[in-house]
Amino acid sequence: MIRFPIALVSIVFICCVVVFGSGCGSSAPLVVEPEEPVVEAEVAGLPFVVFNTVDGSLVAHDLKTRAEYTLGAPGEAVFSSVSPNGNSVVLGVRGQGLSELHLYNQSQQKAIVLYSGAASTVFSGQWDASSSTFYFGQYVPEGKRMGAGAIYAANVQTGAVERVPCSASRMVLAVLSDASLLVRNSDSIFEVATSDCATLHTIDARKWYHVTVAPTNNRIAYVLRDLVYNRDTRAYEPDSTLYLASLKGTDEVKVIGDKYEPRNVTWSPDGLELAYDVNAQDGSGRRAVSVYSVETAKSSFLEPPDATPNSNSHPAFSRDGSIVSFLSTSPDGQADTMWKAAGEPFSRTVPGDAQAKAAFELKWIGAKQAFVRSPSGEASIFDLSAGDGVVQWTHPSALYAANIR
Repeated sequence: MIRFPIALVSIVFICCVVVFGSGCGSSAPLVVEPEEPVVEAEVAGLPFVVFNTVDGSLVAHDLKTRAEYTLGAPGEAVFSSVSPNGNSVVLGVRGQGLSELHLYNQSQQKAIVLYSGAASTVFSGQWDASSSTFYFGQYVPEGKRMGAGAIYAANVQTGAVERVPCSASRMVLAVLSDASLLVRNSDSIFEVATSDCATLHTIDARKWYHVTVAPTNNRIAYVLRDLVYNRDTRAYEPDSTLYLASLKGTDEVKVIGDKYEPRNVTWSPDGLELAYDVNAQDGSGRRAVSVYSVETAKSSFLEPPDATPNSNSHPAFSRDGSIVSFLSTSPDGQADTMWKAAGEPFSRTVPGDAQAKAAFELKWIGAKQAFVRSPSGEASIFDLSAGDGVVQWTHPSALYAANIR
């Protein structure tokens, strides 16, 4: 858990998507022979990285042996999820008129297609505690509502997919400790049994948006969009307020109100802190990152808005919760990927291409390891646990990555 003295830091534009180049229709996997990566140090705890090369091919790279496996053809990433044990990754890819959901398991060293559907398909999903089953939802949007869709369970070892009989639900929010599921449609959130989808509890969620469940599966964060009467203007005006609640939808706690325009909400790994960015309230339109402590029910800035002219946004916790990364954009448009560790009075710039950091993309792939791609296509893994970061792996043409273990 990260605890900052006063100010909370704005996050860099985190590209949390992991691109998994899916094969589409009858197109054959594109075999590539990228230049051999330079491994400058052994990457402890990260034997595999899956990434797309510049030509679009999906590649799994063994960081210790340097062996590479071509897994699939190009596509736009729309979803990604790494299993709790780090051995598998599920990736959603949109390409050539289709959206497909793929499973890559380290032991099999190949990709399995879990679902294939319309290009506009929206995916969601969560793992069970043993990493043996991946529950996922899919739907095709109809305006602002969830259209046709379903809930499924995928067996990681066999790749077998079974439909979970939740005819009214479209999205998987969480797999709870008792193995029940938290799912939703456009109007309601349901706690259901995995065996027969019997409803155990229902929440009216017609005004709930950007719902995210804590990693500890004990709280829900959501933005409540409602109309509030303004006595000054004598009119009802839209209001978007960030709340926390129990999994039953009770014990609501207001985190921050509409005038701060909270966005990009993310949980710390231990579920005790919530990071988001807000309007800096100085009329400039700048954003500032704030962190809310569930234990103290208080918020603080990662960096005081009056201490920097930059606009900070998109916070993201490292996997051990001790570091927050964020996007820091100066008034002249220069954008840097920044990070701040617990207890540090200052923020640091992630090493990289100083000429075009506005296009940088960062993804946390280890306790304190980050995958960073420069606009030129060169990608690196940095260990940010000490100093200014140690380069552990580089590749001349990697676009996105997800660690497998």
